[in-house]
Amino acid sequence: MSRVFVSECATLQEKHLEVFYFPSTDLAGRSGDDARTMDASALAVTEVDFQPIRPRQGLLGFASLVLNHSLRIAGIAVYARPDGSGIRLVFPERMLPHGAKIELICPITRPCGELLTQAVAEYIRQLEKKIDLSATTRSGGVEDGNSPRFS
Repeated sequence: MSRVFVSECATLQEKHLEVFYFPSTDLAGRSGDDARTMDASALAVTEVDFQPIRPRQGLLGFASLVLNHSLRIAGIAVYARPDGSGIRLVFPERMLPHGAKIELICPITRPCGELLTQAVAEYIRQLEKKIDLSATTRSGGVEDGNSPRFS
């Protein structure tokens, strides 16, 4: 399978599209279906950041991730699952003038999506522990029941 790159070229008289085909390969040299079925072990989440907001309609905040010390993905909305079983990530998309939405970035395979979700969930758990610890320390070792929570 090949990836298609379309560029718009404008000449004096007409406008036309040029289409370029690139072989679909990943960093390990796999191509096509082999690249899609590879496990997520080639991918490492090397940094996570989470900006909490006041929860509204399940939205807990926004996360950013750095993959393999090379690629930063920002603007990932973090929602609580309605059944309370954890979180779900909603990746950024762009609304075109005619109303269609296009995805800017998103995981293609289930293992990749699970890796990203687990990394963000673990970061939020650590953040909650820090907040609980500071609330306990501030109140002299007794939980006051007013500590901020993200879930």
